[in-house]
Amino acid sequence: MKFLLIFLLMPSFFLFADGIKLFNDTPFELTAIVQSADGKVVAQKNFAPQEQSTWSTDQTTTDWTSSYDATGSYTPYTVIWRCSYEGYYSVCSEVAAGAMVTANSCPGSKYC
Repeated sequence: MKFLLIFLLMPSFFLFADGIKLFNDTPFELTAIVQSADGKVVAQKNFAPQEQSTWSTDQTTTDWTSSYDATGSYTPYTVIWRCSYEGYYSVCSEVAAGAMVTANSCPGSKYC
């Protein structure tokens, strides 16, 4: 009976969280900035070369600087990969929840 209850409740855990996976597949240190559909910055994190991380709207403890407010839908997201000196490496728009975004898969100068 416990197994059945857990099995039935499991999908509800995933209904309330949006998230995206990010991977810095470059030789440069980059900052990933996640923006909501209305342009509001909802999270940002510094990435070392070859580092990956997942940002999710339901994370309570994370190394992401996040200002997510669940008052509405924030999708699709925009992910901005910024160089350490403030130039832009690349930008991906129309990012869906659950997507994997790499710095080299987005259009941009791709150089720091």
